[in-house]
Amino acid sequence: MPDPFPADDLAQREELLTRVEKIRDVLTRTAAESEEARFLVPEAVTALRDTDLLKMKTAKELGGLDVTPITQMLVIAALTEIDAAAGWNTMVNNNSTGFMSAFLGDEAVAEVFTGNNPPIAAGVAPPMGKARKVDGGYLLTGRWRTCSGITQSSWLRLTGALEDGAPGQNVFCILPKADAQVHDTWRRSWRPARASACRSSPRTRNGCAASSPPAAASTASPAPPGRPPATARSSSRAPPPGWNATSTT
Repeated sequence: MPDPFPADDLAQREELLTRVEKIRDVLTRTAAESEEARFLVPEAVTALRDTDLLKMKTAKELGGLDVTPITQMLVIAALTEIDAAAGWNTMVNNNSTGFMSAFLGDEAVAEVFTGNNPPIAAGVAPPMGKARKVDGGYLLTGRWRTCSGITQSSWLRLTGALEDGAPGQNVFCILPKADAQVHDTWRRSWRPARASACRSSPRTRNGCAASSPPAAASTASPAPPGRPPATARSSSRAPPPGWNATSTT
């Protein structure tokens, strides 16, 4: 387990960069194996997770570190100098898990954030699928290309265009990877892909993180025991203009 995490920003940065150096040998040794496998191999993922480098953007109240964007970028740059795949996967997995910790409603948080460590998540932002409103949430279908970091992830963050919605109205949905069909179709003729190689094709799932206008936000639900409501979490940023966070699961 890593040492207790400091509170000061500069001390946090120094601590995380020190942790990067501690796993340098592991990432260097596994780089070629990840290159050949076309995904980040388990030994590398374990090294990143055991040093807490996959929860830099997650709310502290949900087990994350919630460090500043500058610190995140410097840590990702340091990882990338060792192995580009490790740096890329750290970036994409942090983005998706951090998004969920900031914008999911309390009922969804209780389902997704279980155990002592935040989940590893991957995502595709463009609305490559379709979302249809049904009782209890949304029905999501489609095929999403180039879902980096999906191999080591247990949850997915995917976007669908809302059927019968206004033009440009999209829905961010959160679903277990087990509810998706993963198509391992990434191939490059000139070299193996750098560990961000899989495609995802989720089937259906009722569960959503955020919806774009004009959909109204859902009614807030009570926070799970021992956890603050979404509005009190340290990573609960204001959604982008015109977006509404929801808590449907």
